[in-house]
Amino acid sequence: MTIQYVKCKEFCLSFETLRGTLKRYRDRLTDEALLIALGQREEVSEVLQTPVVTEPEEKPAHSLSEVLEEWCMDNRSDWKLRTEKLNRRSVNLFIDWAEKRSVRNIEEVSKQHISEFKGFLEKHYQAPRSRQDALIKLQALFNFCVSKRDYLTVNPVKGMTYTKIATVNHKTEVTVSQYNQVMKTEYVQNYTGLKWLLAILWNTGMRIGEAIQLRPCDYREIEGIKCISVNAEDGKQVKNDSSIRDIPISDELLRMGIWEAKPALGWSKNNAAGSRIVFAFAQIGVKHSSHDFRYSLSDRLRDCDVPDSVRYHILGHAHTTTSDRVYKTRQPLKQMLLAINKAC
Repeated sequence: MTIQYVKCKEFCLSFETLRGTLKRYRDRLTDEALLIALGQREEVSEVLQTPVVTEPEEKPAHSLSEVLEEWCMDNRSDWKLRTEKLNRRSVNLFIDWAEKRSVRNIEEVSKQHISEFKGFLEKHYQAPRSRQDALIKLQALFNFCVSKRDYLTVNPVKGMTYTKIATVNHKTEVTVSQYNQVMKTEYVQNYTGLKWLLAILWNTGMRIGEAIQLRPCDYREIEGIKCISVNAEDGKQVKNDSSIRDIPISDELLRMGIWEAKPALGWSKNNAAGSRIVFAFAQIGVKHSSHDFRYSLSDRLRDCDVPDSVRYHILGHAHTTTSDRVYKTRQPLKQMLLAINKAC
């Protein structure tokens, strides 16, 4: 207002004219200030009325491979080494399949993916139980993500496993004549380790993994009976607690000199030893696997009217009755020896 007054004085205006001019100038300044104030208030009002939109917090993704490692680590104290190996193999099969379809994170897997993976399993595995086993292991991994981690809220494998599983049983009995014939082949006679392996499987019904882990110290005399001990000592692997047992050595094996030889068979992998057995039987024109020996001994024991409890002890099967599971105080070695000598 002072600057405006000085400017007006230069024109030598009358008092009334000067007062009117300054009043109009004052009113204009007031109006401009009011408009400015109203404009700012409207802008503030608009800001207050406009809802604040915030982006949802993005949850971190978890790769299938990372989750597999977490799952294995979480269960390592409960799993045997072989169990972890089999679980890893099944899940890695899915991971390889998923990555080819650009599915790398656990959160991306849908029921549609599982449905398509089932189609892949039907081509990958001939046996229906192998397909089911792969899905069950995968379902366990996703259960871990739901129940022990907050990675998922639902399991995409739930309800996607097979409801009816056909049993494909290719095991056939090794007959007495086939066993005697294969033992006389030049291939077996010139392969000492294989000869002992076949003889041990025939006379004990051991699993091949149990047989190839035998060491000289596993040939033991217990209660006056010469036995082969199947155990988990020195890092050896067994299928379950029922697998740990002492099997009396049959008269046939003793005549062959097994007690003096106490053979360690020399294989480190089941497949390597198993392929030798398949090749040995191929020499006489028949097909047999290592597991056929267990099937064969079980049948021979049953044919000799051996009680199931004794048969289970020999083969290392879990007992089905409470008395055999709970009240057993020692293995019936004498009964087992009589049974084995009858069957062999």
